[in-house]
Amino acid sequence: ADTEPTDIERELFHTRTTSCAVCQRAVLYLDEHLLVRILDERARSISPNDPANYGRLETIVEDEIGKVCSASGIQLDKKARNACDDMLARFESQLVKAWYERSVQDDDWNMNWRICAKKHGMLKVCPLEISRFDVPTLDHLEQELKIEELRAPIKVNKEHGRTQPRYQSQPTPGRAEIARAGSGKMNVLTGRDFVHRVIAEENTDHLVYFGYPNHYPRVHKATMRVLTRVASAFKDPGVKKHHVAMSALDAEHNEVPHPYGSHVKGPTVILYPADGKHAPRLLPLRGDPKVNDDPEFAPTLADVLALFHRRAGNEYTRDMAGKAFVDADQGELEGEGRE
Repeated sequence: ADTEPTDIERELFHTRTTSCAVCQRAVLYLDEHLLVRILDERARSISPNDPANYGRLETIVEDEIGKVCSASGIQLDKKARNACDDMLARFESQLVKAWYERSVQDDDWNMNWRICAKKHGMLKVCPLEISRFDVPTLDHLEQELKIEELRAPIKVNKEHGRTQPRYQSQPTPGRAEIARAGSGKMNVLTGRDFVHRVIAEENTDHLVYFGYPNHYPRVHKATMRVLTRVASAFKDPGVKKHHVAMSALDAEHNEVPHPYGSHVKGPTVILYPADGKHAPRLLPLRGDPKVNDDPEFAPTLADVLALFHRRAGNEYTRDMAGKAFVDADQGELEGEGRE
């Protein structure tokens, strides 16, 4: 799709049937997994016209079609999983044929339209208005939907409509308490604003420290000293855009939505890279604070700067981290001053 979805199209997407959602998520899965495998296979082929190629490509198509119900957006939802199993039971051979035809040509077919659209598509399960969307648009809308679901409160009394936050959270900081771009300061995060400020900010490299100040006070204090020092290295009064941000979250009083940090059980440092929020990067501590609350277990300045330099999504962040590494005192890089 060349244009931004309209409000009506967004509403149709958000209220689509389970069968439509499964069809479109299958298209996303196969575009990401099947077509990449096909391109790799075709690139390895000495002769593109070799008849043996067709047998290998068909095997790859059959394999990936058989795995489509394992896509996370399908597998984790019982209704979606059942609808997917039904889809394969009824249409597996037709799906293999359609995706094989897509795989052996170079045109960028809209498989959402060909497979999912009512009247025109194979499965005829999605309104035409949202069947026109190409893969990037579908993916963007799926991410929007995930974020909205994470923000939504849960009902605790259906009869009276009472709600409570979906996740335990302290009050969110006021706007004046949020560090501006280039300030060189750390932010305070809560469970309630985690998704909005970390995940939804797709173009920002955001490092989050999940702290346990009461359970592991010495490790917490040492880690905060190191991270505050790193934040100061990113001070840039001339910058207007949040290329990089650093925040601390009190994990003793705040919960983070699955899968972005729900696994955290102790002091943890995680980088959520720009344009890669689905693939966060964990920075291991230098020891287990559950064994001993030792400040030597906190990361060093070198540890954190190296994480930014190697794993950040923005070139600006990588360059600033590299410069800070060169300018830093050797003793400080190795861990001096953490206590």
